[in-house]
Amino acid sequence: MRVYFNDSSIRAVLVAALFYALLWAFHIPGNILSWDVFGYYLYLPFSFIYCDLGLENIHQLQEIVATYNNSDTLYQLVPYDGKNLIKYPVGWALLNLPFFIMGHVAALLTDYPTDGFSKPYQICIFLGNAFYVFLGFEGVRRLLRNWFSPLTTAITFLLIVIGTNFLHQAIQAPGMVHTYLFSLYAWVGVLVFRDKKNGQPSLLLGMLTGLLLITRNSEVVFLVFLLLMFGFRKDRQVSWFTGVFKYWKAFGLGAVIALTPQIGYWFYVTGLPVVYSYNNPGEGFDLLGPHTLDFLFSFRKGWLVYTPLMVFAVLGIRSFSKVDRQWSLSVFWMLIFTVYLLSAWTTWWYAASFGQRSMVQSYALLALPLAGVIQSVLKQKRVEVLILFAVLTGWNLFQTYQYEKGIIDPTRMTKEAYFAHMFRVEPLDEKGKRLLLVNRSTDGVDFIPENPILRKTWIQSFESDSAIARDDWKGVIKKLINRNQPRKEAGISQEVAFTGDYSFATSAVHPYSPAIRLPFNTLTSNHYTRILADVSLKTKSTSPVPVSLVVTFEHNGKAYKYRTKDIALVSDSGWVSTEMWYLTPEIRNESDELAVYVWNRGTDSVWVDDLRVRVYDDSLDSRED
Repeated sequence: MRVYFNDSSIRAVLVAALFYALLWAFHIPGNILSWDVFGYYLYLPFSFIYCDLGLENIHQLQEIVATYNNSDTLYQLVPYDGKNLIKYPVGWALLNLPFFIMGHVAALLTDYPTDGFSKPYQICIFLGNAFYVFLGFEGVRRLLRNWFSPLTTAITFLLIVIGTNFLHQAIQAPGMVHTYLFSLYAWVGVLVFRDKKNGQPSLLLGMLTGLLLITRNSEVVFLVFLLLMFGFRKDRQVSWFTGVFKYWKAFGLGAVIALTPQIGYWFYVTGLPVVYSYNNPGEGFDLLGPHTLDFLFSFRKGWLVYTPLMVFAVLGIRSFSKVDRQWSLSVFWMLIFTVYLLSAWTTWWYAASFGQRSMVQSYALLALPLAGVIQSVLKQKRVEVLILFAVLTGWNLFQTYQYEKGIIDPTRMTKEAYFAHMFRVEPLDEKGKRLLLVNRSTDGVDFIPENPILRKTWIQSFESDSAIARDDWKGVIKKLINRNQPRKEAGISQEVAFTGDYSFATSAVHPYSPAIRLPFNTLTSNHYTRILADVSLKTKSTSPVPVSLVVTFEHNGKAYKYRTKDIALVSDSGWVSTEMWYLTPEIRNESDELAVYVWNRGTDSVWVDDLRVRVYDDSLDSRED
């Protein structure tokens, strides 16, 4: 035992574990089962407590959310033919199943509700997060020790877990999937090393690889690493197909075992063995237009800007190639495919986090080239480089503190804000907040600016000259056409009009008015603008008619950031005008269209006139806090 603890890499793991335990003592979350973690977790209570894996009783879930405030909206679910599909894969839930059972037993033995979400469940999932973090620590240490000395391993390990945004994910965002994946990658690496010696990928490696894929589907990039490490072996005595099958059959069986729960869940809810559950038109993979430079270097969320220590891991791939060429080449190509795939996601900043949270799991394997650099530095006794490592580690600790205090914003950072706030320790004042990107609401109600600057106006008055911009031209056009000739377009009405001669009559037959459709690049050259949509409405019905003013963006015909202003219209009101402010979303493509129209949700007629879109810029004194 004494010899065991003489290994400096083991002491480093113990020091890191103690450091993390102390930080967790001061960062116990109010409810770890919230937001994305809430979505990953839903498999457990709705399988074992409510027996409703299809989440058909959505009211039950809504009551839980109302009680525990897990999420503002149920964005974690995808409605599917009377059921609700959990959009996140099942692997995280399988990893936390033992801790869920612990929480359920604790709730049974106490006075807490056995509803799957009360305090015992929250505490046990928090402990599960710690368990997998510590398991990852030991996995990385074991992986590194296959090539490197205890000292090199100790320094590399401490740099990874204290000098990068892994610290933020584990401490300030506990329960998120990335630290679990970090642990899986570390132990998969250990197994790959073992199986390479044995000459064949094993059943256990297949199971852990399958678990990777059903924990986060984008980890499919790990297959590149595996193919480069093992290739296709064949026995010269048999056919190529038979040889490959024989070589990979144990691995394949393990992968199938691991993938079965996910395939079974998809089939149970949808009747399909494979489902793409990320169906939000506002985000998705754009493989032909990745945001790679922003992903790596932007001040909003650039990986190498907020985790500069990983520059040495990238550069160290060459150093590591002198230690083990095949492993170095495999890590290099996996890194290339990982960055490409992750940066091809249209919302490449991946919501609220310190730096690029989507890269954290990769650190388990990137520790290898980083260790290659450190080994070279130690051999050459480059003290100045070691000092730089210490400075970058301190910088990560400082910026992690800044993130916690809101000085580094989770999603809205800019270059100006980064440098202005670089050494700041006090909360942001209004001047500091104005340097950030525009604040986008999560409650569906957009901010109304003070003193906005009107830039452009479009109006649909349903007259024959509605699209003519200049008033003096309209007079010319009126002389060229016979205005007394009745118009015959479907829905066009001359019965009533707010202005001019015509309006549009919506009804059960024509529930939607013609839309004003404008590509984003015709609205502004900025990354956002504000829309004020308004319309005039009238009905002859004595009973209230439900009507909605709709403002949305569309990508390939599918709506995202869909907003409505709902009113109940009656005849006594005469012509009623309604308006709605709308902040343009983070668009997927410059050609995505703004669509503004009226939706008559009733059966009685409602006349629509003067549908208008006005585009505003914020004035300097109206920027949000």
